[in-house]
Amino acid sequence: MMEKGGQGGLGVILDEIDGLSSGEKGGLQSLLAYLREWKPVTPGVPVIFISNTIDQRNLQMISRYCLTFRVGQPDETQVCSLIGKEVPNQWKAMGNGDLRPLLRGEYNGAADPDDDCCEPVPEGVNALSRWCLYSEIDPFLTLEMENNDSNLTGLVIMENLPDRLEGVKGDTREAWDLYRKIFQMFQHSDYADYWAFFYQTWRLLALSQDVKLNTINLLLSQQVPWRGEEPAMSQIRYTMVLTKQSALFNAWKVLCEIADTKGVSIRLTPLALMMAANAEAATGGGGKKQDKKKKVESMVLLSGEPKNP
Repeated sequence: MMEKGGQGGLGVILDEIDGLSSGEKGGLQSLLAYLREWKPVTPGVPVIFISNTIDQRNLQMISRYCLTFRVGQPDETQVCSLIGKEVPNQWKAMGNGDLRPLLRGEYNGAADPDDDCCEPVPEGVNALSRWCLYSEIDPFLTLEMENNDSNLTGLVIMENLPDRLEGVKGDTREAWDLYRKIFQMFQHSDYADYWAFFYQTWRLLALSQDVKLNTINLLLSQQVPWRGEEPAMSQIRYTMVLTKQSALFNAWKVLCEIADTKGVSIRLTPLALMMAANAEAATGGGGKKQDKKKKVESMVLLSGEPKNP
């Protein structure tokens, strides 16, 4: 298309090639075999790899057979041309060159006073959490956020929700019932996130975010409106959790698989796995490795709540 102005032949684009796991030996070897067989007289289908880095050993092996183009950050003139206005100073200081939040309007600053349907959205997870907990926002407002940021905001909201409810209803059964109701909403939202990623139904992410933020704010505004002053940012609790997301996701996936297929609640799945392991040890395991599917199918699961939890 660039040479003749018309449609060319077929090509393959592999994005996020730096996500190629070291355990995917077959995939790596297949790519290398294809690249090694390339000849000018029989070029075959061109392949374009996109990667954030080429520092990994796997990528170094691939790059030996490829022509590498390094894409740097755009300069300020290019960014101005892209967005049609001056580059916000906050993006220059904190954006790290990422154009996506800039294009979504996250650095636009205060809302246009002539536009009644817009609200200035606080920046930062803690500030957004406080905003959703203590302010009354437009339930139809679309919050253009990264999924990780909206999930983290939801966690901070849940961590500070007891203070929010106690500040209006006190230490009462009514406050506890509201907490359980909102907690169940977050539970459904998290379950939607699991389905979105596991089955790649990405449309669920926007709905999940609406539940975590807009819907929760609407419920709080209508049933327990806040009349006093908002707490200071220093009073918003934020417990930082460090974990390997891939390991956490894989563990969560197994728990959900067992819960879905065997009808056991998620909080009891560790006990079910322990029982299965004990049963396997008692029978000697048959001297062979049992695959995960057969192991799950052979588990003896509890059908009810334990009497002595």
